[in-house]
Amino acid sequence: MQRAKSPMGFTLVEVLVALLILALSMTAWQLRISSQLDSAGYLRDKTLAQWVALNQLHYLQLAQRIGQSQLAEQSGSAVLAGRTFYWQESLLPLSLDKNRDAGSSSLEQAPLPIIISVSADSIEAARQSPLAKVTGVLDAKPAL
Repeated sequence: MQRAKSPMGFTLVEVLVALLILALSMTAWQLRISSQLDSAGYLRDKTLAQWVALNQLHYLQLAQRIGQSQLAEQSGSAVLAGRTFYWQESLLPLSLDKNRDAGSSSLEQAPLPIIISVSADSIEAARQSPLAKVTGVLDAKPAL
């Protein structure tokens, strides 16, 4: 008596289970890749915003050295890597030392702290929720 040979291959249930596992793993992989791309884009924008802020700080320091500095709160925009970034400068108030005379010459020559905030959205976003923020100092009196 001969036994009937069973067909070689997978059953329909096995194929459907394999396809389900493949679909779930590809969905998870796609979500992971999407998350990585979003993070990379955010880090790129944050790095570029930091560069815009540093460029603006160096511009102010150079302008002050040649006597063209205007110590006032300013705002503007800059294009870097094909993106427009908006920056906002603001001077920090000097905290007066209780033991120092307000009219002393040392106070007049104290460096002026300045904050430059940058956003990729708008000037208002640079004020309220900046993408990057740089703090630097400017000389109170320019060196001529």
